[in-house]
Amino acid sequence: MNILISSNDNYVMPLTVLLQSLFDNHREPMVFWFLWSDLNEDNRAFFADYIHENGSEIHWLHVDEDAFRGLPTKKYISTETYYRLLAAELLPQDLDRILWLDADMVVNGSLKQLYETDLEGYTVAACPHGTVMKATMMENCRNIGIVHPEQYFNAGVMLCSLGSWRSMDIPGRINEILSKEHQFMFPGQDLTNLIFNGTVKTENWKIWNCMTHSILPEDLPRLKETARIIHFAGFAKPWQFYDLPFADVWKAYYDRTPFAEKPLKQMSYFRMKQMYEKYRNVHPEEYSKAAEKKQ
Repeated sequence: MNILISSNDNYVMPLTVLLQSLFDNHREPMVFWFLWSDLNEDNRAFFADYIHENGSEIHWLHVDEDAFRGLPTKKYISTETYYRLLAAELLPQDLDRILWLDADMVVNGSLKQLYETDLEGYTVAACPHGTVMKATMMENCRNIGIVHPEQYFNAGVMLCSLGSWRSMDIPGRINEILSKEHQFMFPGQDLTNLIFNGTVKTENWKIWNCMTHSILPEDLPRLKETARIIHFAGFAKPWQFYDLPFADVWKAYYDRTPFAEKPLKQMSYFRMKQMYEKYRNVHPEEYSKAAEKKQ
């Protein structure tokens, strides 16, 4: 399998957990293509050693830090989220497909079936959001002009048809989209969807991109058995909060990495939400000012 990843110096630990989960669930060697711009020499050496020690290959793909300067980001969405859009330009011409994975996830089973999916002429195979997030995503599609909202996908997992990408002039398409005024709710994901909408093969999100903000509590036991990719989408991450859905699954892989020797500083997500709601109700004016400032 050829896997495309990216990280900056702030995401070294989460990406290591993802890598460990991949190694634990695949016996065959993998080939990692690492997009980077802001990653220091020590961290590059760490990832190279870690991947080689686990019997796989790593290839470095440097991205000019100015390539996407000025594009919208959020606290939990960095500029690196855009780097995947350069895959067709940076990867070898004889490589016909690659699997992109975000760093804030773990793999909990073999990905061979997904990787070998017949793309049937589509540019991307990816997963839509679950029912919980459906209304938000449909409204977002209307706001940014998505023609086929049923194809709107979470860009954390993408099986990419590089041959199709090379025929699309993606850099030109990016410039075309950004020349128009868009209010992106989910910056990198919205841009990616505008590029590929209409050419997306949708997959089962409960198996191949099980997003923690999209699941219902009663489904959690079953999904722990069936989900192959668990994605901690959004701002709440398992290295910060110990009581998120699937946080115990993530922690089990974390404990198998070199970072396990350093205790995590975690808090309760649900306790934090209670405090947040209480503050909002008791201090509505301060809350409104803070919300306006954040925007």
